[in-house]
Amino acid sequence: MDTRKTLNKDETFLDLLQVLYHAREKVSMIIDENGMTRAEGFIKEINAAGEPPFVLLGNGKTISLKSIIAVNGTFLPDYSEC
Repeated sequence: MDTRKTLNKDETFLDLLQVLYHAREKVSMIIDENGMTRAEGFIKEINAAGEPPFVLLGNGKTISLKSIIAVNGTFLPDYSEC
């Protein structure tokens, strides 16, 4: 069984995404959009106050924060083993 790096119980991806945004680093995400898919690019905007909160990538793709499963190799705790 493989073990992955995961968020702590009280963490969200918002903090990690903000660090990557301010560092202008590329993000690679696994998201749940009626099945797991990948999304990657540079973050153009983070709207934590939106309903639902979202990330806008430079290619125009909008991603709900609730749909994110993993960011740059860090996973939700539910996906810690495979």
